[in-house]
Amino acid sequence: MSGAKSASGAARQRRAERRQATYDEMLSLARDALREGRPVSLRAIAAEMGMTAPALYRYVDSHAALQEALSASILDDVLVRVQEAASAWPAQRHGHRLVASLVAFRNWALDRPEEFRLVFGRPRDPQGSSLPMPGQVPIAVSFVCHFVGAVADLHRAGTFAAAPAEQVPERAVASLQRLAEMCSEQGRPIEAPVGLWWRAVTYWVMLCGVVRMEIDGVPGAALVADGAMFWEAVGVCGEAAGVPAENLANARADIAAAA
Repeated sequence: MSGAKSASGAARQRRAERRQATYDEMLSLARDALREGRPVSLRAIAAEMGMTAPALYRYVDSHAALQEALSASILDDVLVRVQEAASAWPAQRHGHRLVASLVAFRNWALDRPEEFRLVFGRPRDPQGSSLPMPGQVPIAVSFVCHFVGAVADLHRAGTFAAAPAEQVPERAVASLQRLAEMCSEQGRPIEAPVGLWWRAVTYWVMLCGVVRMEIDGVPGAALVADGAMFWEAVGVCGEAAGVPAENLANARADIAAAA
């Protein structure tokens, strides 16, 4: 009996491994198609895999589900890249860790513009309705909390000021509190006043907007090449939050030298 149970367990393990391998191949091909500007559809991916489109419905049940899975895969990878960039600097060098994160994020976006557009835009299905936003994917919460956590480290070190609580729009408070709860649920509790959450999330949205304009070529090739607009935006955010300009300049120079 024990031998039969062992064989049954081994068979289930093999099936699970084959299923995971198929799922991973599907996402890999979808990412290749996205980067190369080809259609990202279940039919096209199934054809590349030598399968029928209905067979892939066992893994994702719709085009929207494929987009969501693809977003999660992309965000997982870029989060690792950003965290590795931050961890290259000692824990007490909070400014360097934050700036390194921002540089890594921007470099990824410029290198993989279609991936950036998918996960930080609003993809739409062929019928024109909005697809699920990446913010519904748990890894996206971890990504935002990495940035807020880095800002919170600077705040505790006394080099990043929170916005006065009365300046936080009342309608934003509940959303910020929910975001904090979600970070805790993901194992990343961040103790910070609501004014810091507001300022950190606001600056994050602003910087994402600048990066989006860069990958679309709006500022012009020269400004994108030397990062003039990006660094201007970082400087404006830092100045508003009380970050010493010298600290920011030193962090930027050190990170560039280490690249």
